[in-house]
Amino acid sequence: MATKKASKKPNTRRGNNEGSIYQRPDGRWTAQVTTGYGNDGKAQRKTVYGKTRAEAAVKMSGLVSDVYKHGYTTDMADNLETLMRHWLMIYKKPEVSSRTFEKNMTYCRLHIFPAIGRFKLKEITPDMVQTLLVNMLEKKKLSIDVVKKTKFVLSQFMDYAVDNKHIVYNPTSKAVIRARDRDRSKESEYKAIRKEDRAAFVKAISTSPFWKALCYTSMLGGLRIG
Repeated sequence: MATKKASKKPNTRRGNNEGSIYQRPDGRWTAQVTTGYGNDGKAQRKTVYGKTRAEAAVKMSGLVSDVYKHGYTTDMADNLETLMRHWLMIYKKPEVSSRTFEKNMTYCRLHIFPAIGRFKLKEITPDMVQTLLVNMLEKKKLSIDVVKKTKFVLSQFMDYAVDNKHIVYNPTSKAVIRARDRDRSKESEYKAIRKEDRAAFVKAISTSPFWKALCYTSMLGGLRIG
């Protein structure tokens, strides 16, 4: 009784978005690596060949190294400002309140776009992001809170760009924000009730059990109105 021959599976290997290797019917080995994405979202690939699997693997490793070093290639000619405005309107606006969205737009319009908005995404480096944040603190004398929120919005957009294969890493991930030294002259200002006024204040509130309990709790607990 004739036995049915088992079909031979193609000899292939696929990495985690790091290319694939397979053998052609003519015996040659082929390696493909995704090097970029077009405006239509379709992957752009480069193909190399080798007489042996090892030869094809060596050539493929060179392509993978170039991708990680230089980033994905894209057909997008738009700069950061154009792409980030699109992201803000399409992705950010639906998920935040109108007040938060307006603040995000303000951070971009006043700080991000004037500094790096004209550059393409692949041109933006960690050093450029760090310079942006330092200038906000030291030259513009902005608060730590404003600088942190500006960095957060930019980082969210860059994460989106990484997820969509426009760039291979987020250039804001290494940026640091050093807290500005406190103004010691302001710390010297006495913001609590002065000692000479406390006796009169305590005497005044002692006539009301409610106000006495409330004010004593605030005074001794160091509570703020907020």
